[in-house]
Amino acid sequence: MEMVRERRASGKNIEGDDDVLDMLLSDELFEGNNLKVANDIRGLFLAGDETCNITTANFLYFMAQNP
Repeated sequence: MEMVRERRASGKNIEGDDDVLDMLLSDELFEGNNLKVANDIRGLFLAGDETCNITTANFLYFMAQNP
């Protein structure tokens, strides 16, 4: 939440490039709702992490079954 508040106040990230947070903050759906922005960022990271874990586990399982 602190990062979302700081970015909304400053308007840009330190590197100057647009990132996911910039895209969410510029979307009218998230206007004024820092909690929704923070929740969506968490969801993106967790969903990406879980997807990689499941894919890797399935890959290893099937490789072990079919050497």
